[in-house]
Amino acid sequence: MEATPTNTSILDPSLKPEIGPNGIPREAMVIAYTEKYLKELDELRYQLTATKTTTDASVASAQSAQLQCFALLKELDEKNHSLKEHEDRVQRLAEQLDNLENDLQ
Repeated sequence: MEATPTNTSILDPSLKPEIGPNGIPREAMVIAYTEKYLKELDELRYQLTATKTTTDASVASAQSAQLQCFALLKELDEKNHSLKEHEDRVQRLAEQLDNLENDLQ
C-alpha cells in the first residue's frame, strides 16, 4: 500500500505541519509571507523599470541639450571671429581715412 500524504502524516508525526500560535499551520504563514514578499519584489521591479525609463529619457534630453550647447558655442565662436575681422577692417579704414585727411591738409 502506497502512503498518501495524510497517511504519512498519521504514520509519521514529524511530518505533520507545525501549528503556529494563531492556529494556522506555519507552512501557510511562510507561503503567505513568501507571496507577499514576491508581490513586493514585483512592485519594486515595476518601480525600477519606470525609474529607468524616466532616467533614460532624462539622459537623452541632457545629451540633446549638450549637443545644442556645443553647436551654439561653435556658432558664437564663429561670430566672435567674424566680428573681430570686421573690427580690424574698420580700424584699418579709419587709419586710411585719417591718412587721407592728413594728406589733404
